[in-house]
Amino acid sequence: MDITDRLYSVSLFDYYCDMLTDKQQTILAMFYYEDCGLSEIADVLNISRQAVLDAIKSAERELARLEEKIGCVKRAEFIKKDLLKLSALPEVKSSKDANAIISRISERI
Repeated sequence: MDITDRLYSVSLFDYYCDMLTDKQQTILAMFYYEDCGLSEIADVLNISRQAVLDAIKSAERELARLEEKIGCVKRAEFIKKDLLKLSALPEVKSSKDANAIISRISERI
């Protein structure tokens, strides 16, 4: 998995983690946020490496399915791109209020 794929997977997890099982949430959090390997996760949770791998693959399929149906990550990317374009407009660049609003929106996405 290259860095782009990993960042995308983390974005999916950020948006949809509450729709996964508790066990899937725990495993993916350890895998993505704590950068734990399969063996380390298996040891901490007292399960096999294969069970960890299966849980990761299953959770990632579920996250992809959710994104396909709901599309939060895709919409957020479009909004971020539009905000960048908006913030580049001369009349917006000179407005502190407009820039503050754009910044608040960007932080919430």
